[in-house]
Amino acid sequence: MGDGRSRSYVPFRDRDRPNRGMWKAGSHIQSASRRTLTNTHRAAKPSEMNVSAITEQLYIAARPRAAHMAHVRELRIDLVISMIWFRPTRELTRPPFKLLRLPTIDSPATPLPLWILRRGVEAAIPVLDAGGRVLVYCRAGRHRSVAMACCILIAEGRTADEAMDLVTEQRPVADPHIFYIERRIRAFERDWLARQRPQTAPPAVGEP
Repeated sequence: MGDGRSRSYVPFRDRDRPNRGMWKAGSHIQSASRRTLTNTHRAAKPSEMNVSAITEQLYIAARPRAAHMAHVRELRIDLVISMIWFRPTRELTRPPFKLLRLPTIDSPATPLPLWILRRGVEAAIPVLDAGGRVLVYCRAGRHRSVAMACCILIAEGRTADEAMDLVTEQRPVADPHIFYIERRIRAFERDWLARQRPQTAPPAVGEP
């Protein structure tokens, strides 16, 4: 046409359409056929929460909404750790839930403070030791909540690598290996192990 060169027709509605992906039940679909995407979209329900069981007692989720509370109750969660600044849905502030808010920012410019990771771990471990269940969430359940869950697993006796491997196996959307998150997980491991070592008392005067 015009200049004699052939051109393939692209409908206007398909121009500049971004590569699509969808979040569903802890798995990220990076590419799929139109049919698969349609079926995935139909399967998603507002009441379904984006949550993954990492162990029988530890869960990671994207930000839970009011419509998800029935699902949270079904999981018999005892402690909820929020890693975001958004105010939690009101039901999470009431029994049977215990809520711990540790707001952080998901950015390489603001590394997760070790004291916040320690505080979350120190709140979670007694609950887990008593047979309870812990839910950690952030906006998408990929970075901040993943870091906290890995730190909890480290405190339970796993190495950082074992913790990150388990989390990514159980929750494929999790990304503990992005550089600024993995650094904090490994920094926590070093700090936690150093704090667990028994302190050797200085020798008494006159002792060799």
